[in-house]
Amino acid sequence: MSIWPPDTELCSVSLSEIRLCLVPECFFDRTNPLEVLTEEEVFARYMFRSQTILYLVDLCDDVRRRTNRSFAVPIILAVLTYLRFAATGAIQLMVGDNLALSHPTISRLCKQVGEAISGLAGRFIQFPEVEEAAIVRQNLLLLFLFCILKLSNLHCTERLLISLNCRKGI
Repeated sequence: MSIWPPDTELCSVSLSEIRLCLVPECFFDRTNPLEVLTEEEVFARYMFRSQTILYLVDLCDDVRRRTNRSFAVPIILAVLTYLRFAATGAIQLMVGDNLALSHPTISRLCKQVGEAISGLAGRFIQFPEVEEAAIVRQNLLLLFLFCILKLSNLHCTERLLISLNCRKGI
């Protein structure tokens, strides 16, 4: 039996049909963890409540970018990936394994979301002016001195009680 010329029945199948049979497509379920997990589970995994995470997602709107990828990572998963990485201190590869994302993707997401959140620092962190800083410094010094005095008084009182108890034979 000769293999050339090919049989006409086998040639009726197109090359694209053969590829569809040989290469199964793999789709990962990228459900929103905030919809699946309870409030306690969300806090245990991300160290933030759901409402705070959604607020962060709204603030990190500039992380959204136009991409030609057919399965781009949604902004909510990008923020959750970064929060999980920051909250657990796990290596990026482990965070990616949990979300079915590659290590380079996790690295890119962490960089983008981290830069977006750190760019918001000016909106939420306010340092005192020079006059106000002097007042705060003076109040902290007074509080420190007060604590030192209290501790020294407690120590002296404790020593006095010990010495009295020793004299009484207790």
